Parts: sequence; C-alpha cells; structure tokens
Amino acid sequence: MSHDEIIGHLPRHILEQRDLLAQGYTTPARQPLWDTLTGALRFSRRGPLERDPSQKQLIPYVVITREEQVFVMERMPRGAEERLHGKLSCGVGGHLLRADQRDEELVIAGMLRELHEEVSITPAPSHAPVYRGLINDDSDEVGRVHLGVVFHLKVRHHTQVHVLETHKLKGSWWEREALKGERERLESWSRLLLGELAGWC
Repeated sequence: MSHDEIIGHLPRHILEQRDLLAQGYTTPARQPLWDTLTGALRFSRRGPLERDPSQKQLIPYVVITREEQVFVMERMPRGAEERLHGKLSCGVGGHLLRADQRDEELVIAGMLRELHEEVSITPAPSHAPVYRGLINDDSDEVGRVHLGVVFHLKVRHHTQVHVLETHKLKGSWWEREALKGERERLESWSRLLLGELAGWC
C-alpha cells in the first residue's frame, strides 16, 4: 500500500474518552464499539498518519485457525511496512479504504476485502469471521499509530489457505503450542493474542 493511499483513522482522544485504548487485548461489546468506529472514522493520506500518534489507523485483523493450528504469515522484505519485515503474524489484515464506506458495516466490509485480497481459502468457509475484540500496543512505534479490530475465522480440518501476495508474504500452518517458542519473531499484536488462541481453537 502506498503512503499516498487514503485510509481510515480515528482521533486518539475520542478512543480514550470511550475507554477503547487499554493496553493489550480487550473485549468491548460490539455494538457500542461499532457506533464509535463508524461515527468517528475519518479518511486521510497514509504518509502523515504513520508519524502522528494523535490518530489511530484502524486495522481489521483476522486470525485463522484449523483445529490446533494457526495460519501464520511471515512478512517478506518487499512488504510496504519495513518495521515489520521478518516478523511473523497470526493475523490477516490491513487498512480501511474509502471504498469500504459503501457498506453500512464498513469495518466488516474492510475486513472481508482485506481477507480476500491477502489469502485464498479452499473450500470457501460457510460462515463469516467472528468479532473478538480490540488490540492496542502503544509500546512501539508501529503500535502507537494503529488499532486492531480482531476477528476469528475457524475453518475445517481439510481447508487450504494460501497467501496471494507471495512477493510480500509467506504463509504456513503452525501448531498453536509451537508458536510459544517463537515469541521473539512474532509481531507485537500476535504476541498479545497468543494466550487467547487456546480458547478459540
């Protein structure tokens, strides 16, 4: 994604006023959260937002599991976000775009668009990803300007998942327990979600 792309973001002070910026993983009720996100969302050029912690870029973030396995992506050197190169991610996600505004539930629309842009799932799941909560990490420079809306997609044991942007990402299934030994390679959001995965798989 270009730094000239127009993306969705929210003022930090509004999120703080509504108690939506606790550090780590939290589970606010969906409807009040949705009302806040859609009511306060603004769209601006990405470049300046990457250096502006007074704004939080909104990122739908989908964790895909298959029995005791988690689909994990490694961010390759050609990816746009240099600060995350070589890191492992348990979530498929990306920014909200202006086109997502055409849908009343723009967070869902953006999440589904990003999921279909980044991975192929065969056979196609019979259900949509389930909302799980928010993830916020103000402890590093990437986290300070992003807020994750976490979803979970549970697929059947024979389902195949492949990354589509192979020049930027490499995907594979990992046993959930094996990920605990890779904490240093996991990006911060994935580390924060590790303890939750047992209840989701």
